[in-house]
Amino acid sequence: MGVIVDRDDASNDNWPAVSAILQRLGLDVRDPASTGAIVDGHCGIWMWPDSVGHGDLEDFVSAIIPQSSILSYAAEACRIARDDHGAEYELRHARKAALKVRSVWRDASAAGGYGHLVRNLSLTSTPACEAFLAWFTTLFLT
Repeated sequence: MGVIVDRDDASNDNWPAVSAILQRLGLDVRDPASTGAIVDGHCGIWMWPDSVGHGDLEDFVSAIIPQSSILSYAAEACRIARDDHGAEYELRHARKAALKVRSVWRDASAAGGYGHLVRNLSLTSTPACEAFLAWFTTLFLT
């Protein structure tokens, strides 16, 4: 079983709750590990974006997808929609809005997540991406 949560920001940090769970499961953890956590080979916890720093899934996705003019245009379209037409998203979620719009433009039939956004793209390898893939592989594929 794997649990993935956003680390969010310092005012809403999920690490204390994650740390308490890991301690109840028998791990002595003081600080989050960049490799995520796996308990007894069958229970894992990962925190977006890199299991250490504050952030969310969108930080992770933004780092691995190639920057492009269409993504910049999605961000601009979202800004105009919010500023000039009353789109309701909070300003702190501007990156999330742009990624969602870009994702829908890539495949409008695929509602939700970002899987179809990253499929068939040459993704940028980052330390967080490599660590997440290793965590996922260890937990679910070995």
